[in-house]
Amino acid sequence: MARNFYRFYLYAVCINLLIFIAFVTGWMLVNVLNLTPLRGPFVPAPAKQAIVQSVVWTVLTWVIAGTLAGLHYWLIRQDIRHDATAGASAIRSFFLNYTEAIGIAFAVPIMGFTLSFLGFYNGTSGLTFAVAFTVPTLALVGLLEWERRRTQVQSGAALVFQRLHLYGVQIILLIALSYAWFIQIRPLVDGLIFSGRGTLESCHRIGDYACPTYHLVYFAASILWFIAFWLGYGWLTRKDNARIGRFILHGISFAYGVGFILFGIYIGVKLIILPLFKLSTSFKDILGLHPPYDFVSPLTLGILVVIVYHLWLGGAAKRGLINSSVRIL
Repeated sequence: MARNFYRFYLYAVCINLLIFIAFVTGWMLVNVLNLTPLRGPFVPAPAKQAIVQSVVWTVLTWVIAGTLAGLHYWLIRQDIRHDATAGASAIRSFFLNYTEAIGIAFAVPIMGFTLSFLGFYNGTSGLTFAVAFTVPTLALVGLLEWERRRTQVQSGAALVFQRLHLYGVQIILLIALSYAWFIQIRPLVDGLIFSGRGTLESCHRIGDYACPTYHLVYFAASILWFIAFWLGYGWLTRKDNARIGRFILHGISFAYGVGFILFGIYIGVKLIILPLFKLSTSFKDILGLHPPYDFVSPLTLGILVVIVYHLWLGGAAKRGLINSSVRIL
């Protein structure tokens, strides 16, 4: 019991010191990046005094907190060296996986939706906060992931925490991707394929003062950002031997994609039969600002999700984790 309290103390102090270092570094990056074009056209440049203060504070934090974190990390490695079970302990798994999960669950959506915001508002906002928060957070997550991979867990509560992290964050990223997809894929398709006809027609029809000008590069970057991390977490679970958890969570996600495909087909069928009731439609009804018959977003998202989870479930079936007949059902 005393050993577990000691181990809890080591990980709690070490990780909280690392989080503090990442926070202070992010605050410094906000001031420094506000000297670059990333701050946007309407954000004033910071005073030199604020920059100097943030840099000095960050250097002191790295020296003092970094030294303390290094000391506690050395004690952690000593604990693992003297106790063979320490590397696969539930306490270690909890702190590493919980911190990684929280970091990814916040950093990825903040950066992705900031890119989306820039796309909608013609690049008039800045990336300062998103970059300053995302870079230190992802650096911390990468450091913890490297440490987590130094030891392997095979069973018990440690494996449960690890799987909750890997599969749980994957679902969170899928939900974030879905939200981004529904608000960005329509103007992206409208701009790339239809040259903005849907948006422009809708804009003129409702009598707005000016038609919106979207930055499609930001939309594409935002969607690819979410897809990259979503697929990345799928790659992390490729060697996991979970049977029931993988089948349930990946199966639910597969059904999630099927639901979007059916919803897109439903809207498409409504669109097709409208002429039977002497009703006409135009691009604004499909790809406009507020389209009542947007079948593109749910259909394309559903196809993407179904293909990806079909491949992942197929790979699990080849490894013998899921029975092929059960997967087909």
